[in-house]
Amino acid sequence: STQSTGKSLKQFHKERSGVKTEILLGIWDEPRHIEYLKETGKLIDPSKKRAYIDLHYFMGDICDETGLPRQVTVRMKCGHQDNNVQALTMFMEEPKMCVYKFTTESVLFCKVLEDINEYGVPQASIDNIIESI
Repeated sequence: STQSTGKSLKQFHKERSGVKTEILLGIWDEPRHIEYLKETGKLIDPSKKRAYIDLHYFMGDICDETGLPRQVTVRMKCGHQDNNVQALTMFMEEPKMCVYKFTTESVLFCKVLEDINEYGVPQASIDNIIESI
């Protein structure tokens, strides 16, 4: 299972033996997110209506296979208006070793996506967004 506190994203594994493992996938750090967007040329035009935003989390636990910190992109998508307001779809991918993409979709995000800055960061606090789910 996966858990987000707004500040970090963690993944939990439960072995058959009952042993639980917690893996830190990434930590939210807005200045690092902005630096990444500038480095990759992925700044956005906040005046354009968006169907989703990507928030980049860095400095997760060190990956045994790569020796690098894990990182995760959290994609918040505006769900279809005809969907149940309570509905929240989530799925996780690992396109590269220890580099994750966590996509979450809800009609609740549609309003949030209307007020973002040039770095794709919602102007409502991340904590308030998570709490509204």
